Amino acid sequence: MIRPFDWRDVSLVKQLSEQGICLDSITRLTRDNQPLTNALLAYLMPGAGAPTLVWRDDRQAAFGQLRHRPGEELARALFIAPAWSEQNEAWLPLVDRLAAEAGARGGHNLVAEVDEASGEFDALRRAGFAIYARQTIWRLAGEIPATAPALAIRAATPADSLAVSTLYTNLVPRLVQQVEPPPHPGRGYVFERDGELVAFVDVKRGPAGLWVDPYLHPEAYDQADDMVSAALHMLGGHQRAGRPVYVCVRRYQDWLQDVLQTAGLECLGSQAVMVKRLGDRVKHWATFNEPLVAAFAGHLWGEHAPGLKDAKIALQATHNILVAHGLSVQAIRSTATNNDLQAGVVLSLWPVEPAEETPENQDAAEKAWLNCPLAAILMTLRAQVGSTPAHQNFD
Repeated sequence: MIRPFDWRDVSLVKQLSEQGICLDSITRLTRDNQPLTNALLAYLMPGAGAPTLVWRDDRQAAFGQLRHRPGEELARALFIAPAWSEQNEAWLPLVDRLAAEAGARGGHNLVAEVDEASGEFDALRRAGFAIYARQTIWRLAGEIPATAPALAIRAATPADSLAVSTLYTNLVPRLVQQVEPPPHPGRGYVFERDGELVAFVDVKRGPAGLWVDPYLHPEAYDQADDMVSAALHMLGGHQRAGRPVYVCVRRYQDWLQDVLQTAGLECLGSQAVMVKRLGDRVKHWATFNEPLVAAFAGHLWGEHAPGLKDAKIALQATHNILVAHGLSVQAIRSTATNNDLQAGVVLSLWPVEPAEETPENQDAAEKAWLNCPLAAILMTLRAQVGSTPAHQNFD
């Protein structure tokens, strides 16, 4: 039912675009989002536009789009149409496929921004999304005073990268850092006090407006009004040219709300910033590291923890490791959304040759290799101990 967009879907995307919802505020406010244009660009020039997935059946039609550059860890759910309703059977499957597509392109996290009172918020929760931040969006209303600000800020340069990264690390909660990369210092303004960078204003420019993310250290609270005024003064030309200026304040900088209100900005509302972790970003899994060492060195030879020298317990530990490996591989494969995932075990291997060409020595050398299929090891142990392990039908 869900497949990539192609030329047959042009009329569908054009028709449904008016019924959809944009889940990325930067695109919605600064780029005049055009779903059909984005879909066609991605179709004609892979890597451009927005990857688009289409749902069609006898009763419903829908489509969803991503904003993601291949290889980047952060992907964004851009647009889904129609908007959420309980009768829309395509919504949740589309979200799941968008997540799978983002993971296949190298994304680690899929982000969506919604009003907490909306149906989309509840739907995303059901799809496995969780809140990792909350934000309030403000818009610059009216003209910026022409008088010079009390403080001077300057354009950031690549030399500010370390200082901006340090400010980001000290200011932004660790949970947010796990999802969002540090801001790029080459597209904003900085303010220094006593030789230390205490504020960075990240500016993302779009054809329909500007998006501003302020990072102000709490120690600079006493100068926050002047810093905001200076930043707005730098951006006032865009406002006068008809490109609105939007300022996004995250909850962990909530004290900036009063500063922006005093500066004359208008509050547009708040959003939940939600993320879905993409579990298939790891393509190679190892369930155990050197099971021989774990079982024998710890339970037979007494060299590793728990320091036992008991042959029976060593065989039990070996059996448990093999069962755990099999169950782990089944669990990993059952949750994978990409076909190139590989799951295995890290073995301790060394060459073993029989001291003499006798059946007994050859059999001992074969047992010592441990590079045969793991199920065969279990069968050898069964023959050795003369009893059937508790777990049956082990794969």
